[in-house]
Amino acid sequence: TFPEMFRFNAIVMGLGQRPWMGEVLAAFEAIVSNVANAPRLQQECDVLAIKVSKFPVPPDLSEFKAVMLTSLRALVPKAWGSEHEVAWVWLWDNVARILAAQLGKPARFHKALVDMFQAFDEKRLAKLRRGIFATFFASAPVGENHFNQSTTRLHFIIGKILSLTESIYKKPGEVVTLLGALGLRHVGYGVPSETFAPFVSAAVEAARRSAPNQEAADAFRWSLDLIARILMRVVSEGSTIVMRAINANSAKLLRKAVAYAPRRERSQWVLSVAVGSESISPLMWAIEQGSLEAADAILQDLLTIRADRDRYYFGVDSLFSRHPDIVGRLCAAAPGLLVTLLQGLVWRARAVEGGKRRAVYFCKNLIIRKDGEPALFTERMCKRKDPKMICHPMVAYIIDLVWWRVASRVLLSRNAVLIATLIFYTLSQAILDRQVIAEADAKSPSVRVIIALCRCFVYTVFLPSHCVLHMRLARSDYRMGQVTRVCGVPLPASYRPHRKCYLLAVVLLVMITLDPVIRCLGQSPFLTSHCDEGNAIAHVYTIPSMLGAVLLAMSATDLCVFSTRISAFHLMFDRLLSEMTLFLFGFLAILFSFATAAAALKIDSHGWNSVWYCALTMVDIFMHTAHEEEREVMETEELPTLRILVVGYYFTTAVYLLNLLVSQLAQSYSSTYADMIGFARLKRGSKVVEALELASRSRWHRFVDSLNLDKPVCFCEGDVGMAGAIEVMEPATMDRTNIEAIRRYGGTTAAEAPWPEEESTAADDVKDRLDRIEGAVRRMAKRLEKPRRRAGGAGLSSSIAASSQGSELQSTPE
Repeated sequence: TFPEMFRFNAIVMGLGQRPWMGEVLAAFEAIVSNVANAPRLQQECDVLAIKVSKFPVPPDLSEFKAVMLTSLRALVPKAWGSEHEVAWVWLWDNVARILAAQLGKPARFHKALVDMFQAFDEKRLAKLRRGIFATFFASAPVGENHFNQSTTRLHFIIGKILSLTESIYKKPGEVVTLLGALGLRHVGYGVPSETFAPFVSAAVEAARRSAPNQEAADAFRWSLDLIARILMRVVSEGSTIVMRAINANSAKLLRKAVAYAPRRERSQWVLSVAVGSESISPLMWAIEQGSLEAADAILQDLLTIRADRDRYYFGVDSLFSRHPDIVGRLCAAAPGLLVTLLQGLVWRARAVEGGKRRAVYFCKNLIIRKDGEPALFTERMCKRKDPKMICHPMVAYIIDLVWWRVASRVLLSRNAVLIATLIFYTLSQAILDRQVIAEADAKSPSVRVIIALCRCFVYTVFLPSHCVLHMRLARSDYRMGQVTRVCGVPLPASYRPHRKCYLLAVVLLVMITLDPVIRCLGQSPFLTSHCDEGNAIAHVYTIPSMLGAVLLAMSATDLCVFSTRISAFHLMFDRLLSEMTLFLFGFLAILFSFATAAAALKIDSHGWNSVWYCALTMVDIFMHTAHEEEREVMETEELPTLRILVVGYYFTTAVYLLNLLVSQLAQSYSSTYADMIGFARLKRGSKVVEALELASRSRWHRFVDSLNLDKPVCFCEGDVGMAGAIEVMEPATMDRTNIEAIRRYGGTTAAEAPWPEEESTAADDVKDRLDRIEGAVRRMAKRLEKPRRRAGGAGLSSSIAASSQGSELQSTPE
């Protein structure tokens, strides 16, 4: 290459120790490319002059000329001739002349500018800021429409500009890069480049009045003029018709803009506007600025499949190459556009084949990243916690695909110990233990051995691994400062989602200390649980044993995720617990009230002689389990008040409160069931994300290879389409469509040619009509307001004017 040949020849010619040549060589391509553009050539030379002036030894530009010509002759020896020699000599002579005129200025200007700013106090700076805007608004009133922020914000902007005029002398490369990005943002703001020149003139005039000497004023003018020229160039080159359509937030204008794009470059027109080394994405700019109508039109255009006779054009790969985390950005800034994105990634055929419809899911970029790792699509969708969006066909298909092929196996292997523990725990605590008691312990030595082995597995396999796992989570939470307080005690943040796991560990630890088999070791018969010490704590041991069984069963409910319907039912059960809690609270309140009232009657009966016994009796009445003695007391003719009280209590609880509970449950069920499938899918999605972190890379790569995402799919028999998708056959009754999603065009197949003009859809026609009606109404309202604003409202002349306005309105086509 030319740079390599140049460095080689510089060393050979003894000029390798000229560091300034590296700066000239870096800018040489931009200089040669813009030799016919005098303003751009002057700008490149001015920036190069600042960079070269920073070296202590003044550069000898003729040395670069000699090395340049030698390198060019060596690169193209056969094609090089006298005309090339003259042309390149002429080029460098012009560049050297421009550089020579500027080389002495940057060092002097930088020192003068630094001295001027150091001499300014806050009052003088404030005066300078006010003077700049006062002069600018007086010379260019249109600028007031663009500088519509608060005064403090405008002063902040001026402060940034003043700092740039000094920084460009110290770090020219960084400032030029910053100005490129800033200019592209001004393209998005729709700032006209015509306002730059008046603003520079106003700033230079205000600085001239405040500068201590002419040198400082010239330094400020030179640097600010260079900054303005860079910004004007970036704004001019970046102001594409696509950006103008986005600024207007018009889908119609955007479709017209991209209609001029060549077929192969159509996606790049809406994904990248590049000026120099900086670029901006029109799509992201539209989303960030709230131009969602234009952003929606961009997504629809990118995700529309177009085809000619030679090839298919689909912008999905360009979209995800430019914005790999497009899903995350849409979730954060424009969730309404997620539907547009997901709908565009699914293609369905109109034709039905044997009761099945062909569907193609372009899911490669949602499953795998470029580096081969799992994509963050499922994680992003689960973080949104939207039960309706998670049920979208594309989302549901990806989650189910990864679940059944990868995540379910990982989850099963991870929970194998839990499942085995649940089985062994049930055998040792609830089944075999009862058999030992029934057979007087001495007749079942094999059963005692099995019980001991089952409990040994629980205590030595499950409990240590369980404790280690949650100790790691707790340590990580404490290190990151993620704690939650329960009754004032700082607990790890993982405690709340894994509450039952922490409680299970505590219960099992208590069981080890109380286990009768452990207490009776060394007693006869072998592994017996019936000894003096074991019998003393046998009843106490049953309490943690019962709690452990409940907590183990609750821990196993996570396996409900294998079935979406069962998981939805489990979630519905949890959601309706609040209604049951309200019912129990109301029942206890009513029970306490009636029990207190019954105790106040001072009835001489065991079941009615205190508030506690009255409450127990009333619970028996509610459950239809009251004793005969309490019934006889209620039926006694001498106690009609108790009978009335019991009837009122029974009606309030068994009739009114129970029916209220039924109605509450029915209403809650009907209002939440529609989202329960979505919440069940969200739970499965979270398990998928968790499993992918634990899955081995070899398992993941085998799964990806089995999808054959690099193999083109078929849209119909013999029609080979694009790669990066999965083809499935769905029931014809699911997601019916009568619209051909692929737009096919005849004529030329040249990739440089734009697509033929597309016919407007019915939705576009309706929107255009509504826009025309809205415009006509606005014009009519303005015409009707004119007579009202005139002075003398009720005079003869105003009446004549109003009449003429009315006739004019009637004659307009609108």
